Amino acid sequence: MAGVVRYADSNGGDDNIGYPNAFRYRDYIIKSFNQDKPYDQFVKEQIVLPDLTDETARFEALTGTGFWMLGSKVLDLKDQEQKTLNIIDEQLDVIGMAFIGQNIGCARCHDHKFDPIPTTDYYALAGILKSSVTMDENDERGHFMVQRPLANQSKLEAFEKAQEVITFAEKELSDIIVDANDQLRLQRIGNLAQYLLAADQSQRVSENISSNRKKIDPAVLDPDIVRRLSDWLQHSEGTEVPIFMVWNVFSETFHAKSADSPAKLNQLSQSLRQRSNEDPGSVSAYTLRMLDSGPPASLEELATRYQQLFLTLDELLKAHLDFYLLREELDSQCLAQEENTEIPDNAKLSDDLKEQTKLTEQSLAITAKTDNIETRLGASSGSGVLKNLKAVKNRLQEAIKAQQEAQEKLISGRIRGTPS
Repeated sequence: MAGVVRYADSNGGDDNIGYPNAFRYRDYIIKSFNQDKPYDQFVKEQIVLPDLTDETARFEALTGTGFWMLGSKVLDLKDQEQKTLNIIDEQLDVIGMAFIGQNIGCARCHDHKFDPIPTTDYYALAGILKSSVTMDENDERGHFMVQRPLANQSKLEAFEKAQEVITFAEKELSDIIVDANDQLRLQRIGNLAQYLLAADQSQRVSENISSNRKKIDPAVLDPDIVRRLSDWLQHSEGTEVPIFMVWNVFSETFHAKSADSPAKLNQLSQSLRQRSNEDPGSVSAYTLRMLDSGPPASLEELATRYQQLFLTLDELLKAHLDFYLLREELDSQCLAQEENTEIPDNAKLSDDLKEQTKLTEQSLAITAKTDNIETRLGASSGSGVLKNLKAVKNRLQEAIKAQQEAQEKLISGRIRGTPS
């Protein structure tokens, strides 16, 4: 029976999504056989879900409709209509094999040559299934199927109310965690110079190298961060971590006797740039920019430059995130524009004019946000991001132009419709 109804605990196929509740259908089949359930009732429960007043019997029959949900599906198919039709075809095929012992899928393309199964009957059945829903419409990826709760209405309402409270509490907790993490991140970046100096000192002590550097107050810094940063600096000498390459090279020089030689410091800057040219990516381009104003005169100055660099990178990251959120906002804006650009002859002009004016105001607000992000990104960002930002601004200009044309069309129509 399991093979006939293609029972499995996951989808298989291109995306092996698990079916966590498939076992309920399996148990339903076993229970039905053990109860010697009448065959006609057994079939009806799986195919059409009979109208039952008894709650227990209704839930059991509802579990039987899991028959439609099983089977492997091509979940990542981009053409959603084709995906729906393929699912229906598979469902029709299995209902034929399971209950009449006949494969009927061929009728999707042609009448059966010897069996009384014409394409008209196939598509009549397909139309019935097309009016039902298999995949969850709320799932954006289209990977999960519709699931019905096995509970009465009062229990469902109580559950939904409790879920609302939980969702609200989780959101508040998430906001608190995000704010706390932001504060902690900025605090640690703000103390990065001290962290680097403390990690350097810790590294020198572990290597039994004398260091006259002033000790850092442990109450200001997190000892675990100092230890982890010290490990990173040690490892980067062997594994050549690009972000700390500049630090390691200058650190060795400053701890050597020739640390006060300006000529050697300039030579180090040139050698790092040359290494980057010969082996792109071996030295972080951002850290090389710290040397544009000249080599650091001390390790303390280099630590300060690193701190400023990380503050800049943190701001760039936030600007990038704001940019991608802005693209989602713009996509919604363009969709709304497409729905409101075509003005029907019998339109309520005042309402449509208000809608177009609102869209234009939103577009102008997005434009202001775009300018702000462009300023924050500046020349420090990669050319790819700035190119995308330019494309977004072009789309905005096109949207504003379309909105203004729609407004002019509405205003013109209202004037012509005004009685003299």
